Amino acid sequence: AYPDSAISLEATAAMTRLWRPRFPRTPAPQPMICPGCLQEHADGGICPPLTAVASPDSLIGKSLGDYGLVRELGRGSSGVVFLAEHLATGLNVAIKLAPRHALMDAGVARRMSLEAHFANQIALESVVNVFDFNDEEPAGPYLVMEYLQGETFLDLAAQRVPGDVALNLLSQVADALGEAHDRSIVHAALKPSNILRTLGDKKQSLAKLLPFGVA
Repeated sequence: AYPDSAISLEATAAMTRLWRPRFPRTPAPQPMICPGCLQEHADGGICPPLTAVASPDSLIGKSLGDYGLVRELGRGSSGVVFLAEHLATGLNVAIKLAPRHALMDAGVARRMSLEAHFANQIALESVVNVFDFNDEEPAGPYLVMEYLQGETFLDLAAQRVPGDVALNLLSQVADALGEAHDRSIVHAALKPSNILRTLGDKKQSLAKLLPFGVA
């Protein structure tokens, strides 16, 4: 009965639909990519780092870069040390793998890199040789060092060591620390369990300072 009014109402309704405020859609959640395997997991989680595995035995046989992990040698707050074998040459080495929180802390990799650098600045037989540093593996950064066999000073403390042998070993440690201090390097993890008595090329007792834990 009122055609003009009907047209007006239809036009108003059309304009209302046209000018209805459009709010941006909430973006769909992006899949979480695991930094370890670079894959998306159904549960949204991530792979545990190599050092997060509870049983040391479960690490045996795993590969880390060019090395196969043979057995655990020890662990502490600064990481886990393994006996490892170079897959191509069969050379035995010791690998110090950073603790699991290193995946979230770039400073850990930098400190380990400095450990390798400073250890090789001190040209003394009493400082462990560091062959390589790698921070590109999903498991975390690690050092490749010479594999040493012997007893720690902590082990020796429970034995009766001849005075001349003890004096010689302590003198070697003092020389290594003096050389480090001359280069403004401080060993931040100096303790009996981080000093090893091994045999030198001439089968003489040799003190070896293990990685510096730079400060």
